[in-house]
Amino acid sequence: SWGEWSSVLSSLGIGSGFNYGSSYRNGGYSRYDRGGYYGGGSSGGGGGGGYSKPPDGWITDGKHLDMMQRGNDDFDQSYSEALQASNDSIPSINKILSEMNKYLGFAGYSEGVIGATQIGMIKYRKSLDIADKIGTFARFRSIYGSLSGARKFLGTLGLFGAGLSVYSDYKSMQHNEISPTRFASRTTGTLTSIFGGMMIGKNFGGPWGAVGGAAIGLGFSVGEQAYDEFIWWKGEMETGINNYENALGNGWTPFR
Repeated sequence: SWGEWSSVLSSLGIGSGFNYGSSYRNGGYSRYDRGGYYGGGSSGGGGGGGYSKPPDGWITDGKHLDMMQRGNDDFDQSYSEALQASNDSIPSINKILSEMNKYLGFAGYSEGVIGATQIGMIKYRKSLDIADKIGTFARFRSIYGSLSGARKFLGTLGLFGAGLSVYSDYKSMQHNEISPTRFASRTTGTLTSIFGGMMIGKNFGGPWGAVGGAAIGLGFSVGEQAYDEFIWWKGEMETGINNYENALGNGWTPFR
């Protein structure tokens, strides 16, 4: 029987271990020996156990199987190197996004500056007498309209920059460059600036909304920088106090 032949072949060292190569055919994988026999098991749920002579078209030559195995190993190594290169490129991408975010962040502040300029223009115009208002109306409308167009354009860039800022901070948090607390604080500041500016603009006009949104964003940014400065100062003070206490403990006497 084929089972008896399998035992004889195994005793001769033929067809043992399934460790000489592999190939794929008809949806399943099978492993071969150098004698040209292959195991019945496959990933497609094929029969298990025993050896069978492979059908026509299977590669069974030991030399070719070794070449196939080396090819598989080379592919695995190349895939691992490509995956590592992809992972290494992520910090570089984050750096590019961070630089883009810096420039787009100025769009929001510039929108606020233009909004403040428009508010100043309106207040100044209200101080004019009726004759001057009539005489300068065409020029005022032209300048004010141009500023409104620029403000809206910068507002659109600011919204894009806000989304990019949240994404960039999220990727930085994933790579342990910032803490989850800092990510939450920055995201809160970004969203508060956007929706706060919208609410102010809805109730008091677009220029006031631009100024309000920029002021809110600037407040969160200054608050983060102040917190960082405080943490640095606190660390420096603690280090100095610890050094002073260690010196006293080692017998040092001040002003001696």
